[in-house]
Amino acid sequence: MNRLINYLGQTPPLKLALAWTVTIIALLSIPGRDIPEIGPAGLDKPVHAFLFIVFTFLWARSFKFNLLKSVGLAFVLGFIFAIASELYQGILPFERTLDKYDVIANWTGTVIGCIISVYALGDSHSKLET
Repeated sequence: MNRLINYLGQTPPLKLALAWTVTIIALLSIPGRDIPEIGPAGLDKPVHAFLFIVFTFLWARSFKFNLLKSVGLAFVLGFIFAIASELYQGILPFERTLDKYDVIANWTGTVIGCIISVYALGDSHSKLET
């Protein structure tokens, strides 16, 4: 586990943000019939929120602006990607559907990710240019 943490700490933030984005797209591309049932109905909403918490944090961390601008850009990116990811699922030709409640879960994760980013990145972004 320490090796993983060290590796992630040394990996450029943009590379991590892009890798996480590609991971989300890959997960959304899995046919619905191939996704195992996880607990009761609706349990996928916290999973969506988690994906977007990490997404937003990684993107906020990758931007090299002051804290407010970095978190603001991550918020806008998360907001747009939340909608785009559901539209993408809606056009797939196999057992994936657009779900407005997934969009809400994604937006919730984006907001939580912004809050976490403000607290976690405050010092590291405070000295960056606007």
